[in-house]
Amino acid sequence: MTQGPAQTLLGALGRMLEDGSILDEGVFTVEQLPQVIAKLEVLIEKSKQQQEQSKEQAQAGGKDAQDHQAETIGLHQRAWPLLEQCRRSLAANKPVTWRKA
Repeated sequence: MTQGPAQTLLGALGRMLEDGSILDEGVFTVEQLPQVIAKLEVLIEKSKQQQEQSKEQAQAGGKDAQDHQAETIGLHQRAWPLLEQCRRSLAANKPVTWRKA
């Protein structure tokens, strides 16, 4: 994941430093995973709704909805792999870790 989307996603999950940068590495403990999963589910739903509104606005403005959708990758699309990893890790009773490349 590139830095911009990673900052948005990790920031929403409480993993951002005071200066707005993201941690070089981190962990979601097994105990934290249910809360992280719940937050990700809310973020994904909100992002889907925002993308739908944006699509409707594009259509109202005469822009082709498929062209508009192809131009934008929503946060929900970027968050989905992390959500799935968190679910698998919770089921396996293992933490989720990350490291900035």
